[in-house]
Amino acid sequence: MIAFVALLRGINVGFARKLPMADLRALCLKRGLHRPETYIQSGNLIVDAEIDADERRILLEREIKARFAFNVDVVVRAAKAWQKYIDANPFAGEDDVR
Repeated sequence: MIAFVALLRGINVGFARKLPMADLRALCLKRGLHRPETYIQSGNLIVDAEIDADERRILLEREIKARFAFNVDVVVRAAKAWQKYIDANPFAGEDDVR
């Protein structure tokens, strides 16, 4: 079982693109994904699966379209890959400039 992070683009930002996180978690469980966790209404999802990242992306995009009747672009990466992204952050250590 591999932990994945999925980022759903452009949901819960307008009237027509509402996707309740409880419904997203239920959809994941129904489709054989394990331990789905979401963060607020962001569309950020962590889930365990036995399929690879691209298969998981295709599954989520297809099932969201079928259930909620709108297209959502989904980015999926293995959770362990995120450390590489953190380490490559060119702004790490810089003060917050506002």
